[in-house]
Amino acid sequence: MATTTHTETPGPELLEERSLLGIFVHLFALIPIALPIVAAVYVLSDHPYTVENARNALNWHLTILGLILVFFPLAFYVWDVFVIPAALVFLVGGTLSWIFGIVATAKAIFGTAWEYPLAPELL
Repeated sequence: MATTTHTETPGPELLEERSLLGIFVHLFALIPIALPIVAAVYVLSDHPYTVENARNALNWHLTILGLILVFFPLAFYVWDVFVIPAALVFLVGGTLSWIFGIVATAKAIFGTAWEYPLAPELL
């Protein structure tokens, strides 16, 4: 009779390599007011996997926040030409945030700290 060996890492040992907070930090970032929570996770966590995932999420969300803070005042206080770019930043950035957050969560479940595309290294 042939025996098979099971080489996957069991649950408790798996959590030593990657933390649940490192996985769920991407989902936290999907809540519009959760940016301070993700920043707190980045600053306060001592688990390298959690810090790396929080940094990746923060890089993306700080980029989107920066674009919004630039385009919306331009659109409403300076020049009407910026209304369409501001709306695009808001709609495309929001949509990509959801898509990237879900993809990053899935990647984190399987052990990869996924860097969001188009996000510069801010942290």
